[in-house]
Amino acid sequence: MIKRVILVAGLFLVVTLVHAGEKPWTKGEEKYRPKIFKQFGDLLNTPDGLAIDKAGNVFLSAVNGVDSSYPGHIWKMDRQTGKWSVFVPCKPHPKTRGAFPMGLAFDPDGNLYYADAQYFADPDYQSRIMRVVIKDGEPQRIETVVEHVKLPNALRWRDGSLYFTESFFNVPGKYLSGIYKIPAADLKPEKPVRPLNKELADQDPYCIGICETRLIDRGTANGKPDIKPTDASLHIYTAGCDGMDFDREGNIYTGSFGDGRLWLLKARHDGRYEKPELLNDGITCCDGVCYDPERNWIIMTAAEENAIRYWDITQKKLGLVWANGDTDGADGLLDQPCEVLMLDKDRVLVVNIDAPSPFMVNKQADAFHNLSVINLKSPETAGTPGVRPFNIVSRTPMTDTVVYPEGTLKITYQSAVDGQTDWALYRPGDNTKHTIVYLHGSFSGADQIFTRQDVRRFWLSKIIRENYPLLSINMRGTSYMSPAATMDLTDLLNDCRKQYGSKGFILLGGSGGASSAMAYACVAPEQVSGVIAMGMCDIFARLDFARKSNLPTLQRLAKTAFDAYGGTLEEIPELYRARSVLANVDKLNMPIVLTMGEKDALIPVIETRKVAQALKDKPGFRYYEIPGGNHDSAVWVDVDLETFQVTGYFPERRLAAFK
Repeated sequence: MIKRVILVAGLFLVVTLVHAGEKPWTKGEEKYRPKIFKQFGDLLNTPDGLAIDKAGNVFLSAVNGVDSSYPGHIWKMDRQTGKWSVFVPCKPHPKTRGAFPMGLAFDPDGNLYYADAQYFADPDYQSRIMRVVIKDGEPQRIETVVEHVKLPNALRWRDGSLYFTESFFNVPGKYLSGIYKIPAADLKPEKPVRPLNKELADQDPYCIGICETRLIDRGTANGKPDIKPTDASLHIYTAGCDGMDFDREGNIYTGSFGDGRLWLLKARHDGRYEKPELLNDGITCCDGVCYDPERNWIIMTAAEENAIRYWDITQKKLGLVWANGDTDGADGLLDQPCEVLMLDKDRVLVVNIDAPSPFMVNKQADAFHNLSVINLKSPETAGTPGVRPFNIVSRTPMTDTVVYPEGTLKITYQSAVDGQTDWALYRPGDNTKHTIVYLHGSFSGADQIFTRQDVRRFWLSKIIRENYPLLSINMRGTSYMSPAATMDLTDLLNDCRKQYGSKGFILLGGSGGASSAMAYACVAPEQVSGVIAMGMCDIFARLDFARKSNLPTLQRLAKTAFDAYGGTLEEIPELYRARSVLANVDKLNMPIVLTMGEKDALIPVIETRKVAQALKDKPGFRYYEIPGGNHDSAVWVDVDLETFQVTGYFPERRLAAFK
């Protein structure tokens, strides 16, 4: 990551003990408060890059720019014991006699690459990309695979190529930076890759994207108008592409150190990338970047403001995880974060580089050199050990082809939550189309769409006729998308992506299935391409109405749902609120069709209308109410599965012969 560890003139920052005992300001939800993960001695006085190998061991580069009397090297945390040790000292440059390891990445063979940022010692194309050849977990040798680089920064490996950011081009009159892609076949130590001079970067076959940094008038913003954006003391803010990572589609995201702008390079089908597209300019200094697949976020270190921020890919919104005032970080609070890594699906490991540039919240380096950790796990899963894997037990063809169309599989799986066994039914279709995910009604099961004749004739026949893949889920019975069911469904959808190449998912459900579909869309909107909810209202109103009803079936429904959640609406409101449409309107931006019978005796239509009113301004929302319709009427509204247009109310089709 970029830092003002060493100025171009070669001056080091002064190490100072600061503000002992002070309590800095904080921003963000308290549940995201960073905690101490590891504190190092002066041997690692400037931590920087992170990587994790296939075994789960964590690697950390020590660029050691604050105190270069300790040479650059790389540390390793053993996953089994949690112990840290020096993995390998880095190879000194023959000219500068120094080594400045920053970004790290592993190739598929388990070799470790690091960016040797010689720019801090000599900016004249002395930087390199180095490969640590590893055998049986031990380093064998270090070799140069890319040379003639200005400032290589973030490293990533994907689809047989090494990618890296170049933070400085130093082309006169422009503040350019870029991203490079080097195929594995070109990474030869006997003939290292030599990218073209930066004046020719747009002609360089290895350069896949160029960004320009916009200079920010930090002097004026901080009451010092005599300090201009081009002042030599602000040279570090002319840097561009810094952190970088890929999303699940293979698109590249990179942040600019100098102006904080976030850029997207969209992946093309031919393996190339579109020109960088500006996504956001809501922060002023973006350092490290990593992808969080669980939430579909790009997590960023906002170094200047001492914060961890995220870009929600699904919602296209910038958000804040945590920020705090100037501190030494001894208690785990942020102390100029520069790099982030997903340690697992919920925990973010944060490197605090503590090597400030002018006008940062972090004012001076101190004697604490550490990593922080932030747990993004929601309160509903806070007590979950999370040590069990999601396990597919079997995929068994259904032999009764009269009930189950040919090709239908029964998927039996064990939950990662508690090891409970559950099942779903999958019928393949055209994989260029979204998979229809059917959620059954109360006190039914995954076979409902196959065995309940009216639903079979109306919906199953349509899905088969139009050749959509179908996943019909059991999901712990009548759970109303409880926390455990939510996690199971996410794991099951991810399995379908990997196993069957599912493009995306449209949730389809009636009554309890409709409530579950909308609840899941609130909790995991990034997983959902659309929802067809046939008869539902907000979960608070639905369960409150049921428990107060004189009907034993509704009373049983409420009790069953409360048991699945582990408490009532009053006892654990935060779990139900996370699944409340009325509380999460801003998250529901996917196409949604809501249908309802005017005279439904099991769901109060007045509450359904509240949902419709709350969503009415969403461009993809459609509400269809059947005059005089009963509870089942909502099921018989036909919807185009591509456009989500309502084509009409056809109750007669529930009686048609199944085809």
